[in-house]
Amino acid sequence: VTGVQTCALPIFAASWPDRRAALHAELTAWLESLADRGDARGAVARGRVGDRSAAPELAALANDPRAPEGARVEAVELLEGFGDAALVAPLQGLLDDPAWTVRAAAAIALGRAGDSSAVPLLRDLAVMDPPSLRRRAGLALARLAEPDAVPALVETLWSRDEGEQLEAIRALGQLGDDGATEALLAVFPDDHLRYRAVLALGQMQIGRAH
Repeated sequence: VTGVQTCALPIFAASWPDRRAALHAELTAWLESLADRGDARGAVARGRVGDRSAAPELAALANDPRAPEGARVEAVELLEGFGDAALVAPLQGLLDDPAWTVRAAAAIALGRAGDSSAVPLLRDLAVMDPPSLRRRAGLALARLAEPDAVPALVETLWSRDEGEQLEAIRALGQLGDDGATEALLAVFPDDHLRYRAVLALGQMQIGRAH
């Protein structure tokens, strides 16, 4: 809860400086009410606003086979979003979950957290539809320095999500696969991507980057 307050209060203070104390009290009361609920909906709501203290409840929800599949997937994705390998570790058992969407979400979360146990499933996901799944799996494989990430990363260069594009460019540079050279050169017309592409090509020691 404290983390959410730390992030939110400067925004509130800048927008409504005369209401800082009142907004602080309202925000605290709301977050405490969510925590007091002690149920899955409260944990998800807290996770959506970045409350890391909800992680144990989210992990329990993700691992609950009786819970709705969509809620379990969201719990996994919220844990992934915290960016902490320790909070994602409880998802390892989900790599064998009967629900395919839960397995896929867990593999991506674990891969992005650096857990190599997800690699076999991620390799399968990186060549499956829909394209958004391939992109996410490729980015997770790249975190594990897996060469099998390259085709999905090249595809991600044409994503509509600039964050994904930039992450894919960085990953291709780090993986150093010369097969990605033409794809990196092809993004040069985009002013937002050109600099990162030059850096990636430099990492790959491609003469045309100089």
